[in-house]
Amino acid sequence: MSRPGDERAVTVQIGAVLLLAILIATLSLYQVNAVPDQTFDAEFTHHQGTLGDLVELRDAIGDFDARHERGVPVSLGTQYQTRVVAINPPAPAGEIATSEPKAVRVENASVDDPTVADILENPPTTRLLAYEPGYNEYDAPTTVLEHGLLYNRFDGASVTLEEQTAIGEERITLVFVDGNLSRAASGTVSVAVETIGGPSDERRLESDGTGNVTITLPTRAEARWEASVGTTFDAGVANARILPDGDEGTVTVELADESYALQVAQVRVGEGGERDERFDEARAGEGGGGETGGDGGSGPFAVSWASEEVTVVEGESETLEALVTDAETGEPVAAAGVDFSRSGAAISFEGDSSAETDEDGVASVTVTGESEGESAVFATVSGGHARAGVTVEAFEPPTDEPYVDVAITGTNAPVEAGSVLTVDATVENRGEAGSQTVTLETDDGTVRDSQTVTLDGGEVRAVTLEWATEASDARDEEYTVTVRSENTQDSRAVRVDASAIEDGSVFAVAAAELENNQQIDTTVTLETDEGSHEIRVLLVDQPGGGAAGSDGSGWQTKRVFVDGTVLELETAAADDIAVNLAARDLLDEDTYVGGDTSMLEGIREAVDGSSELHEQTDEGSVGLTVTIEERSGA
Repeated sequence: MSRPGDERAVTVQIGAVLLLAILIATLSLYQVNAVPDQTFDAEFTHHQGTLGDLVELRDAIGDFDARHERGVPVSLGTQYQTRVVAINPPAPAGEIATSEPKAVRVENASVDDPTVADILENPPTTRLLAYEPGYNEYDAPTTVLEHGLLYNRFDGASVTLEEQTAIGEERITLVFVDGNLSRAASGTVSVAVETIGGPSDERRLESDGTGNVTITLPTRAEARWEASVGTTFDAGVANARILPDGDEGTVTVELADESYALQVAQVRVGEGGERDERFDEARAGEGGGGETGGDGGSGPFAVSWASEEVTVVEGESETLEALVTDAETGEPVAAAGVDFSRSGAAISFEGDSSAETDEDGVASVTVTGESEGESAVFATVSGGHARAGVTVEAFEPPTDEPYVDVAITGTNAPVEAGSVLTVDATVENRGEAGSQTVTLETDDGTVRDSQTVTLDGGEVRAVTLEWATEASDARDEEYTVTVRSENTQDSRAVRVDASAIEDGSVFAVAAAELENNQQIDTTVTLETDEGSHEIRVLLVDQPGGGAAGSDGSGWQTKRVFVDGTVLELETAAADDIAVNLAARDLLDEDTYVGGDTSMLEGIREAVDGSSELHEQTDEGSVGLTVTIEERSGA
């Protein structure tokens, strides 16, 4: 007699298969939909930070009065958050590079200095810089820097980030960029910037009588120059206009028949570069040179070196002394300004490249031998200059003790006062095995951090030194931080900015203009001595962009939540927060038109220099400045 089969075990197996199928489908949907969205957000956030780095690079090139080499950190790529069950795409690597040398042309010009006139008649070439991101999801533009003009270049269009600095209504500034830079990385690199020629003294530029002065510059975006300068003398920059039908890849600026202040300089970006001595001659010309103060008077002075030929060992430093005297009496001059410059890459300056003479008329500069070869140092004062030859000899390692060579590889500057400045460096023992102490110092002589390293002969190691800054450390000018061993040292210029929290205010700054059907939603935590407060900003654009919201503002939602209390933003405040670089105080009652704002006064009174403002990101808690980012709406 047959028996019906027992199918209970089969039912269990089918259920397990179905559960597994559901799990696989869920994970597949997460990988296909959620991971790309999160990747896009991480890449967009990184790109906004990199644009800030490029603005710093632009400013460093424009700061040609700073004669020392300054390193500008630029984040080329980023890392994604670690995942347990999903897979990230490869970490994106960006590239920053200089272009091939490009010609500059100045015509119909007359200058009241023969050296500067020769520079304009036979100008050196210049280079453009470009940052090319390599993201996986975010279709980011190429960012180009040329003649102070920083812009994003999209397919068929371009958007200005920072205006050009070459052409002004009454001033012309020509910075010739030289050097070779080509760096690709998924992290942060330090871009070296150094003034290698000039800047010249300010001269007068006028027409030579054959026609208006014209200046032809290389460019990748003629339209950006037309928008900045204008195509008539009455639009954009007064007294200047862009001429039509220029050669491809160039833009020609015509100046009105006026007199202009002119300054020229040569700046190296990256490595290499060919120094043009004419720039220093223009800088040290009659009536030029460094400023003076105190007993120094106004010159004319004479300057000479204590030693006209100096030898320094590769990796070691030597202090050179210059004597400034009255050109007529020969007496030493105190408090006279002296500017130092150098030729060649065999040496670098340690610390400032300018100084005042002491009571004996002596000013000094310290040079470090970078590589075997010949170089020179120039001392410039009002009325004259002097040259000292420097020979750098090859380093011979010791045979009975360590010799620790240090090199800074990067910093997290700029930082805000109250946060930690980190300096990354490599240490290499070029001698025998042993130990040394490596210190981090600032230009006021204070040791901020130190580490003892024990290294085998030939061993190379990465170290990180930290400076826990305080509110009182904020200052307008840059610090020079130095990593020092017993044998060598390396320096970088860094900035410590004032806290973003001042006078009991908290500002929200939009990273980009809000477009239709998008939203801004960010939450930050404000910590004061009297407690912690959560502030959330929520802006939702009216769908379609045309129909107004219920209040006629054009916003579907424009609210700020302070510790859960809902406050309705005033329309102009919402508009400001959604526009690039607009700022509104979120603790100001006038920012709102609805809700109970009575608690704001108490919070504002508790905010001081010790308060902290944090936004949680994938890389931890960051801030003091709240950055509201553009995000696609649901």
